[in-house]
Amino acid sequence: MLNKVKKITIIILIVYVFLVVFATLTWNYRPTLYTNTKYKTVTDIDIKQLTENGLYVCQHKKGLTMYEQMILCEESMKSDIKFNIVSGKNNKYIEEFFKNLPKRTPYELIKIDKNVKNNKTKILREKLKNKENVLIFLFEKDKSKGIYYLLKETAKPLILVNLKDNDSDKVFNKNVDLSYKRIDDYPIEKSPEDFMIWLKDNLYT
Repeated sequence: MLNKVKKITIIILIVYVFLVVFATLTWNYRPTLYTNTKYKTVTDIDIKQLTENGLYVCQHKKGLTMYEQMILCEESMKSDIKFNIVSGKNNKYIEEFFKNLPKRTPYELIKIDKNVKNNKTKILREKLKNKENVLIFLFEKDKSKGIYYLLKETAKPLILVNLKDNDSDKVFNKNVDLSYKRIDDYPIEKSPEDFMIWLKDNLYT
């Protein structure tokens, strides 16, 4: 009986170690495997061709938020420039589900302290000035103007990232179209409010 318990315990430990190793490797290199999500870049420009650091702004659509973060984390590994990813609002997928996994990824997950005034802009501004990429997920109804001030203070390229869900009724086996649009001549002369309207019009259309 004792030997049987030992064997079961060993099997459980082996399975546990396997799952941890599998989860770690998958998250570090192919996070989309968790949901078997497939995606392709449908624009002429892809992330490898974006060789100058800039501010990436990705749409943040309800029902697609988890996939957006998985895909963009995976995409960031293809870039020669370090990415700093601001974890999306109202989705603790990155922060909670994988917080205990060893991280070997080339990107850094930025956690913003909302209780510190101007904390977000200051941290991200320094990242951009250090010639690193910054990725922000933006809800259409988000009223923040931090993106405007980041661009005004750094004059870095603005890269809009769109994802089209071709299988909205599925949780697994999704097919997603990914597109990039680089904008250098953005209308920073607008007021912060008008600039954000312009930005969302371009991001969500």
